Amino acid sequence: MARLLPNWHLIHPRYWLTWLSFGLLRLLAYLPYRPLMAVGHCLGWLFFHVAKRRMRISRTNLRLCFPAYSTIQIEKLARDYAISFGQGLMGCLIAWWWPNRRLQAYFSVQGIEHLQNALKGGRGVIFFTPHMVSIEICGRLLAAYAPVMPTYRRHDNPAIEHLIKYNREVYVETTIPRDNPRLTLRMLQRNKAVWLSPDQDYAGKNHVFVDFLGVPAATNTTISRFATLSGAPVVPCVVLHHPNTGYQLCIEPALVDFPKQPEQDTQRLQVIIERWVQLAPAQYHWMHRRFKTQPNGAPSPYNV
Repeated sequence: MARLLPNWHLIHPRYWLTWLSFGLLRLLAYLPYRPLMAVGHCLGWLFFHVAKRRMRISRTNLRLCFPAYSTIQIEKLARDYAISFGQGLMGCLIAWWWPNRRLQAYFSVQGIEHLQNALKGGRGVIFFTPHMVSIEICGRLLAAYAPVMPTYRRHDNPAIEHLIKYNREVYVETTIPRDNPRLTLRMLQRNKAVWLSPDQDYAGKNHVFVDFLGVPAATNTTISRFATLSGAPVVPCVVLHHPNTGYQLCIEPALVDFPKQPEQDTQRLQVIIERWVQLAPAQYHWMHRRFKTQPNGAPSPYNV
């Protein structure tokens, strides 16, 4: 588990704003659920009107993925997403700082037997989940039922990196930087569960172009490769947020006849994400530049 202050350099004045911000968020986490979601709603509304660049990316993604939608429908979905995003930020506070006794009243689990069955194989489990706005809660809830270890991208700000890592590792054994595949495989060999979300633009050497909601998307084949090397079952899961009642963790059965071939496997995973996105379109992280890398070097749609 990470220590709160591992190095004195993290209390350098350049990081004081980071520490102050996290301190204010920590105080905000004491609010009851409904007022906390109201704060998230207001933050999302503010984000919608102020974060011009991110909302422009979101609208571009929505137009690409829902070409039949009118301008009014796209704008409504973009606004709904911004509000869901703000409430998702409040979900991070719940995931990091709410004790189990508070959290229990605001979540339900569907399919826990699929997790238990997957662990019986003794080869670990690969949890596959998309970047929904409640992704942080997903890791917290999974950790209550399995020795799960999330993979993540290191943050450029070392103070933010440390604080996020510290608060995650209160509830999990360790976190795994996504640039450390050997550690991921080692955890699977120990019958641990790793948690992967490879649904962002990826132009590295192990990428393939697969369709996501009808649009070619450069995607990492990491889940197919880890499943091949480890023999671990791949278990899809997602957390859906219901603003009035809380969170629902949905765990599906381990994928059958998986893995086969990297591109085929990766396309199969995208179809699963599509199903979840269609179920709760405002809860997917549309601000990511999912289609930045285009086939044959075509220009990015975000440069238009």
